Formats: sequence, C-alpha cells, structure tokens
Amino acid sequence: MAVTTSEPPPASSLPIIRLAALRLTLIALVLGLCANVLFVNHPLGLNFPLFTLWTLAALLTLAALERVRPAWRNLWLAAPLIYFAAMTAVRAEPFVTFLNVCTALGLAMLLAHLFASGSLATFGVWDYVTAPMLTSVEAGVVRPGLVLIAARAEAVRPGGTSPRALAVLRGLVLAIPVVIVFTMLLTSADVAFNKLILDTLRVFSLDDLPELMLRLIVIGLVGWACLGGLAYALRDTLVPEGIEAKSNSAPLGFIEAAIVLSSVNLLFVAFVATQFRYFFGGQSNITVEGFTYAEYARRGFGELVIVAVSTLGLGLALQTFTRRQSASAVWGFNLLSAVLVGLTSIILASAIQRLLLYEKAYGFTRLRTYPHVFMAWVGVLLGVFLITTVINRPRLFVFGTFLAGLGFVATLNTLNTDAFIARQNIIRQQQTGKLDAAYLATLSDDAAPDLFPLLNNPDEETRNVIGGALHYRLSELDALMPEAGWQGWHWARSRAYTALNRRRAEIEQYEPQQYFWRVPID
Repeated sequence: MAVTTSEPPPASSLPIIRLAALRLTLIALVLGLCANVLFVNHPLGLNFPLFTLWTLAALLTLAALERVRPAWRNLWLAAPLIYFAAMTAVRAEPFVTFLNVCTALGLAMLLAHLFASGSLATFGVWDYVTAPMLTSVEAGVVRPGLVLIAARAEAVRPGGTSPRALAVLRGLVLAIPVVIVFTMLLTSADVAFNKLILDTLRVFSLDDLPELMLRLIVIGLVGWACLGGLAYALRDTLVPEGIEAKSNSAPLGFIEAAIVLSSVNLLFVAFVATQFRYFFGGQSNITVEGFTYAEYARRGFGELVIVAVSTLGLGLALQTFTRRQSASAVWGFNLLSAVLVGLTSIILASAIQRLLLYEKAYGFTRLRTYPHVFMAWVGVLLGVFLITTVINRPRLFVFGTFLAGLGFVATLNTLNTDAFIARQNIIRQQQTGKLDAAYLATLSDDAAPDLFPLLNNPDEETRNVIGGALHYRLSELDALMPEAGWQGWHWARSRAYTALNRRRAEIEQYEPQQYFWRVPID
C-alpha cells in the first residue's frame, strides 16, 4: 500500500499577497514624520505647499500600486489645490492666509471624495455640505482603524511580515520602557554618564521632553489623518453620480413661482427708484435729507449685500423646484428671472456706490476691500444664474458658485490686499491730506516695502508711527528669520526683511512700536 505524504506546494505556486494595508500605513507614517520636520517649530511658509505636493504624490503612487484608476475628470482639482497651498508661502495677510489654508483643505477633501469616481459638476447644494462631512468622518474616524486592523491581519498571514520580524517588534516595544527607567536611574547616579546621555539626545533633538511629546503628537495625528484620507480616496465604493433635477417632478408650478418673482421684482423696482433719486441725482439729494455721504453710505450696506446674495439663493430654489412644462411657462419664468437679475444688479451697484463713498470719507481698509472683491464675484454669479436658468441646469449654477468661491480667494491673492491698501491710502493722502498711519502700521509683511514713502512724509507724527512700526517688525524678523529654516521660508516675509535691511540705519532711528488693529468707530 502506497503511503502518500503531503508536501507544501512550490514557492512559485503560492498565492501572491499584496501588502496594501501595510504599505498604506507605512506611507502615512512617513507623511507624519515629514509633517514633524516641516511644521514643528517653523512658521507657516514653504512647508505647507511642500507637504501638499508630497501627499498628492503619495496618493498618485498608491493609486498606481493598487491599480486604482483615478477619475480623470476630477483631477483638475489638484491644480487649484496646489495653487492655494503655494500662496500660503507668498501672501502674509492673515485673513487671506486663513482662506488659502481653508480652501486648500476643502479642495483636498473634495479630491479625496471624488478621486476614483463621481463628478463635481453634478453636485447640488447638499452635496457640497455632505461631501466634506463624510470625508472628515471617514478619513478621521472610520478608515484609519480599519486599515490598521487589515495591516495587522496582513502581517501575520502567509506572504506577510515574518513571525521573526513581529517577534523583534514586540521585543522592542517591551524593551523601550525598561531601558528608559534604567537610564533615568543611571543618569541620576553619575554626572559624566548624565552628560553623555544628554549630548546624545541633543543630536536627535530629544533632550526637550515637552517638545518630544509635541513631535510625537504631530506625527501621530498627521499620520492618522493621512492614513484615513489616502484610504478613503482609494476606496472601492463608488460615489454615485449626481442626478439632475427633473422639471416635471418639481413641487411648485409656474403660477406660484411667478407670484413670488413678481412680488420681489415690484419691491426691488420701488427700491431702485429710490436709489436713482439719491445716488444718480447728485449729492444735494443726499444732504437735503440731513445725511452726510459717509453716514448714508454706512447705513444699509450690509443689508444690500445680504439682499443680493439672498436673491441668488431664492433664484436657485425657484429654478430647482418649479415645473415649467409649457413653452409659455418657460418663457415667463425666464423673463421674470431676467428682470430679477437686472434689478439685483442695480442693488449691487448701489452697495458698491455706498462702499466707494465710505472709502472716500475714511480710506481703504481690509474690511472695505474684501467686500469690493466679493461683490464683483456676486455680479459674475448673477450672470451665471441667468444662463443656467435659460438652459434649466440648476446644478451648473451650484458648480458656478463653487468656482466663484475659488475665484474670490484667488483674486484676493492676486490683488495682494495689504499692499493694495497701503498704495491706495498713500495716493489718497496725496490728494486729500488725510491718512490713518496707525492703521497702515498694522498691515502685514505684504505691505512693508510699500510703506517706505511715508518715511519721507512731511508730517512728523506719520513718520514716527510708520518708522516705529517698521523698526518693531525688523526686530521681529531679526529673531524669526534664523529660526524659520528652509521649512518656514515665506516670499512676503523674505521680501520685507530684505527691504527693511537695506534701510536698517534709517529705520532704527525711530522708537520701535507695535500697533494693533482696532474696531473702526465710524
């Protein structure tokens, strides 16, 4: 009787195990270590765009390794993501920097959500709300734990990490706390040994325990977020395509929508008539009512902007939920919408006119410049709304709103807000003799080189304010620049430091003084 023995199959016939979760975990850990090198003890600058580029490179590399085909129609999101990330190393104005960081993070979440499937052009309003929320929960809570569990399972099965490697890892985990305890005892017992240990720790920047804990926290948090974000972007669950709303299933009929649009249009006609009387009839029509230019400009500016933005929301709602089955309904709805857009444009022009009057009386500030740019993009959206109404594609208007938001932030970056404010106020001072030097002294490094002409101003108080502010900033940069390192390199900061250094002798003649922005009273 023959005896058969079971032999293991040849190595060539063993199944190939792809260590996807282990590979993903390792890359996320590397990104966490990169964040530690780039961000800890370094100001925001070159580090943010570099980390963004490295994360995108990791995503594309993992997609190639895991054979995940990106949805090419969505990869254009990487271009504005890189742009806004790069601008954090260019512009120093705080609010613009905040917008750049938030916009880059938002685009990163959208890219992760749509990396493998879906289309941003089909998103509705609710999709823009739920996509970042879903991405945050999945990437920050659900996915990292699942990947770590999968990585452990991969490590112990055939084709994964060898049992010897796991044994070494467990031994290290057990040995580290024991070695730390004995090291503390021995360093207390001998001064020479204590010096040796401290010198060794300094080489690896481990001599400062609070800083070490901070670095470990940064590595852990960033690694965890990158692990979840990369896993979520490479998920095999497809994002359902957006569905365009069908006009024949909308709950409102043309009559209801026509009543709403006509009522709003009549109200706007009455308001516009008033605006023509006051704004286009000359200054006497304003002052005859007892208002100054600045007082009239100040009253109602915010309300007019809210009206213009709310009109877009109303138009989108009616566009989405109104049935237009007959040709006359389509024609009537489009006509009423066109009238609404025209009247809203005049209201928007009224708001801009009020702002111009306010700036004429008090000069340019950040809080007066941002609305200028914002209202310009609201005007663009009015045109987009009219076009999407005619073609009956409300989701395209939502997509246009998303693009307009990117355009708003990009315009602020291109304008260089603080430098623009400094130049405009200097021109205004040459024309009117009025200047709020203390406010200009609060502007960021973006404006520092543009303030130099004020050092030759005939007004001694203006020279002292600007000179003192520039001296204070020069002292700050003297301390900051050596510590910033290449990770914290920033274009505006470097440009300001170079310009201030050239005139160091002149600037140091003034008493250094820090100025803070104050809430405007007028």
